[in-house]
Amino acid sequence: LVHIHGHEHDVHRKVTNDWFKPSTVKNLQPAIDQMADEYADLLIELGGECDCAADIAGPFTLRIIMSIFGVPPEDEAIMLELTQGMFGAADPDLQRKSEAQTEAERLAEVQQVIADFFGYFHAITESRRAAPVGDVASVIANATVDGQPITPFDAISYYVIIATAGHDTTSS
Repeated sequence: LVHIHGHEHDVHRKVTNDWFKPSTVKNLQPAIDQMADEYADLLIELGGECDCAADIAGPFTLRIIMSIFGVPPEDEAIMLELTQGMFGAADPDLQRKSEAQTEAERLAEVQQVIADFFGYFHAITESRRAAPVGDVASVIANATVDGQPITPFDAISYYVIIATAGHDTTSS
């Protein structure tokens, strides 16, 4: 979505437009409230002191974004690694490999992160096409663009932009 413009952007954006309207999102409120309670309890367990970004904001935001996709909680660690890897190739704290890297190695790391995203979300797409469940992944997997089924590349790119932008921007 960030790299397309005009009609193409508009028709791709419409794929999830209705899903993110307030009338639909309000149905998520009970689940979000429950997640917020869990993180408030965690804050208490941590004795009132923590790294808020690392211990609360990041994981809480990730859980919400992944629940929108229907990603199970046990896969959140994978998604955290991938979302951080997408933006972290130049950040030693977020790189998959901790040693210093050349520009070519960082590019290769980002390419591998993208390939890992595509592999993960390809499985989600196939699952949601076979049995839609009402989450945003089902909407994307079964979308049509200009009367044609969304391409695998466009579907997976859609998941990646929501996962990375939603998690990184909101938690930051």
